[in-house]
Amino acid sequence: AYAYTVAAYDAAENVSAQSNQASATTQAITSSPPSSVTTIFQGDSTQGFNDVELSGSDYIVTEANTSNTDNRLLRISSNGVMSVIATYPGQLRGLTMSGSDFIVTGYNPNQGNVLLRITSSGATSTIASNISSGGALTDVAILGSDYIVTDPANSRLLRVTPSGSFSTFATS
Repeated sequence: AYAYTVAAYDAAENVSAQSNQASATTQAITSSPPSSVTTIFQGDSTQGFNDVELSGSDYIVTEANTSNTDNRLLRISSNGVMSVIATYPGQLRGLTMSGSDFIVTGYNPNQGNVLLRITSSGATSTIASNISSGGALTDVAILGSDYIVTDPANSRLLRVTPSGSFSTFATS
């Protein structure tokens, strides 16, 4: 069972008091794992994949290399053909889609934790930089016109506005 509390934010960023504690229980997995898995693409030992999204019949993947420099956003077709959408001078981690653009969490030594917009043609712009401290932002989701990013090192979710400001959205 999981226990949690919730606080709500309005458009003016006013926050409510924490709710009473609630709990939830997840159901046990009763199905069997697949009998076979097909690998459509495999990187080499210096690369790893952080996140994946489906875009049409293609997979969009954030790739990390062991030096954490010049990481790539990749498009991998259903038959395993890889193409590079963009290269970034830092780490790329969490990924979600916003129309035909990709919203990606990352890290750059000059900007700290960042939230990026990468177009399907590879143009990269920074939505916000120097977000949080003490650990990696690992995932991103869209909430209205804002973005919610995970900050597991600080046990919280952050709300990032399109103008780049950020605030705590929820804590555990």
